[in-house]
Amino acid sequence: MKLRYLTAGLAMAGGLSAAAAALSGALSKDPVPPALAMASAWIPEPVASPPAEARPVSFSGIVARADPAPVVKASILPAVVLPDAPLP
Repeated sequence: MKLRYLTAGLAMAGGLSAAAAALSGALSKDPVPPALAMASAWIPEPVASPPAEARPVSFSGIVARADPAPVVKASILPAVVLPDAPLP
């Protein structure tokens, strides 16, 4: 089979599948029910943030730590025990 026959066949198959997809998408348009159209147009009201003077900010509860951080020491590893006899 020559390469141009293969290329022409693939191009025709791609064109036919694209045409079928375009026709199936254009023909299956059902009208939207009015209740659904009205529900999709609804937008919730934006939430207003409280004014700056209504949000109390107090730094009296923040205290710096006076004690130093705990020191973590590394654990001691056990010594390696070597067998007396060589392995078989």
